[in-house]
Amino acid sequence: MTPYSSFYEILNIPFNASSDMIKSSFRKLALLHHPDKNNNSPESEALFKVIINAYKVLADPVKRKEYDAYIKTGSGKKVSTVLSGPVMHGASFGSLDTVSSHINFLLWDIEDFIRDKMDHYNMEISGKPLWRYVLLILSFIDKWALRPAGYPDYFLEARGVSDTEIIDNFYDLSFQPGRIVHRPFVNIRDYFYNIRKRMDRFLNNIRIRDIIKPVPGCPVRFLDCIFEVQNHTVHYLYYLNRALSGETEYIPPFSYSNPCFQSKIDLKENK
Repeated sequence: MTPYSSFYEILNIPFNASSDMIKSSFRKLALLHHPDKNNNSPESEALFKVIINAYKVLADPVKRKEYDAYIKTGSGKKVSTVLSGPVMHGASFGSLDTVSSHINFLLWDIEDFIRDKMDHYNMEISGKPLWRYVLLILSFIDKWALRPAGYPDYFLEARGVSDTEIIDNFYDLSFQPGRIVHRPFVNIRDYFYNIRKRMDRFLNNIRIRDIIKPVPGCPVRFLDCIFEVQNHTVHYLYYLNRALSGETEYIPPFSYSNPCFQSKIDLKENK
């Protein structure tokens, strides 16, 4: 398993880097790894996008705060790479390995949250139960990572189940033992592991050329979808954990990098 390369390591800066240091390091790396200077190779294009995404997150005080909390409180394997000292790569690692490790660690953290916070699933935050936010995270991964990658849930596709219906008609049946309904998933855990299995198949077959392909019907590339999925998940996990610890009673809507990522689900969630 490829070690997790934090955004700080990608930009070759320490965890307590100033905004000027972040900007300076980004400019150097962007110049060095710009596709125009590397024969426009698929690897250079992917790596360039990895660097840009790391910069956009760390240069934004709000997103940086969310990300810092994520790498501190998430999987222990991530924490050691970020806080252990000045072992940095400066984007010398492969972009494909970086993307794969980020997806894997993200899913592990979602799994930990689902396992450890199950007792709080009906707790209301901003007028909605916690489980509804978890479904928002999972359905976003399904729509913007797995479907563009060619790994949709064929049960849902065959029955024409929309993104909105996944949220509206899904209920965590683990709270209702003995109740029998005909739905695609038994509970949220079941839906998560379905996503996990499909993501494993994708990661086992991932190639550089696949992650820089444009996404039909949206002016972004697949790698942009991966970044949006990661940032979207980090945002909601950050606020859900804060709400559970009593630090906030409000979960703000996620700010999308492109309007195409926003769906009817999000519009309903943000009311």
